[in-house]
Order: sequence, then C-alpha cells, then structure tokens
Amino acid sequence: MRPRATCDARLPSVSASAHPDFSGLMIAGRYRLTRPLGKGGMGTVWVAVQEPLGREVALKLIRTELVNEPRVRERFRREARLVAQLNNPHIVTVLDFGETDAPGGGTTLFIAMELLRGHTLRERLRSGPVSPRESALIVREIADALVTAHAAGVIHRDLK
Repeated sequence: MRPRATCDARLPSVSASAHPDFSGLMIAGRYRLTRPLGKGGMGTVWVAVQEPLGREVALKLIRTELVNEPRVRERFRREARLVAQLNNPHIVTVLDFGETDAPGGGTTLFIAMELLRGHTLRERLRSGPVSPRESALIVREIADALVTAHAAGVIHRDLK
C-alpha cells in the first residue's frame, strides 16, 4: 500500500550493478535523479529532487522495455490514478504522473510520490526483536491502509 519509498541518509543506495548510473539526469524537465532507492519487476524507484521546488521525492520509472506493452502501460497508469485518489496517513501520496524520455534512450512512464524518511520494516527487524505492542501497531497501520484501499476498490498485489 504504502509503496513505502523510505529513505534515510544512513541508508545505502542499492547496488550500482543493479542500476546504471543515471544520477544527475533530469526527468520530465522537473525531476533530477539523485540515487536509486530500489528496484522491482516493473522498474526502479529513485530519490529525485523536484525542481524548482527543491523537494525530494520518490520517482518510480517503468522499465523502458515494458513501455510498449499496452497492458503494462495501462496497469502503471491505473496504479498512479488509483493511488492518487487514496487518502490515508499510511499510504504514500502520489504527486505526479507522466511520460518522458527515458535515461539511456526510449521513453518511460513515471510516478512521483512523497519520499518517506525512516526505516524499512526489514531494517527494523534486523535491529532486534519487535515487541508485541510494536507488532500490533505495525499490523494495525497496514490493515488501516488496506481498508482504505479496499473501500476504493483497490486490491494490493505486492504488500511488503
């Protein structure tokens, strides 16, 4: 739900071998790529600066080889539209959506989302045991986000 684009200055970027170095490239004339945040089946999420506002965002770029597949394009657009309609403190806010020239050539689709600062659940679990109280809070926040999504007819397929 919250495609939680979590970021913290202490967090390392994902491995350079998984991502070409497109740092510094401008996307759609307004997002300057800073560093990769993560990679999934459909694309890569980057930390980017939304210029001229100077605001950091999470920018999801669809893989260029998927852009020409009509079902994938529509699924990505639908994701942007649906998530943009959701209003919940545990669901990331969609700020923008569009199509643009892709780093390295071709075209790509992008979704700009708020960049959340903090720790991922994986990092939290690595730091030590989670108390029953903390576990209940985590599950409650996830369930709250799912209730909002399901009420809007959104079925999340990649809950992490």
